[in-house]
Amino acid sequence: MASLPCFADAPLGLLDHGPGEYRDRHCHDEAFVAVVLEGGYQEAGDEGRWNVRSGDALIHGKSLDVPLKAFARPL
Repeated sequence: MASLPCFADAPLGLLDHGPGEYRDRHCHDEAFVAVVLEGGYQEAGDEGRWNVRSGDALIHGKSLDVPLKAFARPL
């Protein structure tokens, strides 16, 4: 029997992820758009791996894809 996915909160509004933060693979039960305002991060999921930076927008449909996120440390 497959285990239930672990849903992560995706509240409306501005989220601030710190340098070096790592988010394990997780699911969202609602569609949303992530807009990178400053800095960048790497996102990996079932459909590939992306390095995103300031000005990028990622559209996340409602799915059970389980992405992980690694936020870059400042150079």
